[in-house]
Amino acid sequence: MDLLSSKQVVAQNIATGLDNSLQSLSNYEVNLADKTTVGGNARAKETINDEKKVVRSFVAAMQKDIERIRSVALEFEKMDDTLQLNFLDRIGM
Repeated sequence: MDLLSSKQVVAQNIATGLDNSLQSLSNYEVNLADKTTVGGNARAKETINDEKKVVRSFVAAMQKDIERIRSVALEFEKMDDTLQLNFLDRIGM
């Protein structure tokens, strides 16, 4: 009898979806034009490297948040189980 029910599976699915999206973002590569000497190439390379740092930082932060989602969902499920057992004990079931 499930009187209390956390949606741990839903939280896990959301976390997995976010993680899969991050993998795509992490694996994205930009090909630099290094065979030409156009004046903007050096600046473009700097900008791309700066953006890669921002993306890496974002990915790291999101990975921490994904782990928190999983952890909190698990804690809620444990708490629901405990509360349900206590409730059933009190009503004599």
